[in-house]
Amino acid sequence: QANRIGTDALVEEVFTELLPADADSAATAELMHELSARFLDGPLGKLCSGAVHAGMLVEGLRTEWPFHLRLPVTLAAAKRSRWTPQGDVPLATVEQVEFEFDGLVDLILCLRDESGSAGFIQAVDIKTGRSAEEELLGAHRFQLTLYQMLLEAQEAARERAGLTARTVLPPAILSAASGRLITWSMQEAEQNRTDLLELLEKLAQINVVSHSEVDQFPRLEGDAASACERCPFHIGDIRICGPAGVPLGDVQRIKAEQRLTEQLSKHRQ
Repeated sequence: QANRIGTDALVEEVFTELLPADADSAATAELMHELSARFLDGPLGKLCSGAVHAGMLVEGLRTEWPFHLRLPVTLAAAKRSRWTPQGDVPLATVEQVEFEFDGLVDLILCLRDESGSAGFIQAVDIKTGRSAEEELLGAHRFQLTLYQMLLEAQEAARERAGLTARTVLPPAILSAASGRLITWSMQEAEQNRTDLLELLEKLAQINVVSHSEVDQFPRLEGDAASACERCPFHIGDIRICGPAGVPLGDVQRIKAEQRLTEQLSKHRQ
């Protein structure tokens, strides 16, 4: 099949379907041609064009691959209870929680080394914007780790069924702005898996235990506190939790008290 990326015909087709009526079509077309050229000159573009890159060539690929993943998390016999005037009444002991994930993987690559002796499979996610590569890897490491675990489960099932299985490579991110394909080392990917499973275990513990002690989940500090900006317990009108030192409660009341404190401070000066 002919490569249509960056062709005028494809750009016009995309514009017809997706471009808003008030958009600058000429400027957008110029940008699309530039991004297409960066993609084709980059590693993924070369691989998808049939060329060998880093000792690998593409045998096949799938875009927008739908998935459904069930991930069991074992707990240390978490006890769920119900409050009564006479005290907590035990309801159940939960030893395992199952998380379910579903969605679409942007791209799945089936690869083989130049010798043809070994097969590999890799998930690729496409990110737009101008974020630095290190920021992209940090912000999306759990998402991509799920993709890796999904492929590992699939290949393990193939092996159990007596079918040829591929080696799962660490997932990668295509930076649309630069055309570069960025990924993690094997050691980094394994650390991502460990961190993700620890996070899921903590989430399961919070969900299962009815009356968790607050000190079991200390408030985050330093760089780790950036996660609070995306946490539902921190955002919203009522701040239930947040970075260490940040006041909790009614956000509007907190802001009003802060403004009053600032005014009083200026008045004293």
